[in-house]
Amino acid sequence: MLRPARVENHPSDKGCRLSPSCLECLEPVCKDERPGYYERERRRLTPRVVEIRDSEHRSWREISAMVGITSPTARKWYILAQEEKVGRN
Repeated sequence: MLRPARVENHPSDKGCRLSPSCLECLEPVCKDERPGYYERERRRLTPRVVEIRDSEHRSWREISAMVGITSPTARKWYILAQEEKVGRN
């Protein structure tokens, strides 16, 4: 059953990549309410984004569909990975 906090915390109910709307989501806790969720996802998915972009030369739209994130996020994570790579050299 839907927890009242979910509706209160997300009144616009736009959903996310896990569900088209908060009211239809099957997750017990909203991903936006999980501590460190985005950082864990970034660490987990960035190597795949870089691999696809560098080896397959796919568009940001294609990469985002393959990995399950938005195009701007894929591009941002790729740029951050490149900056971190340059900073280590």
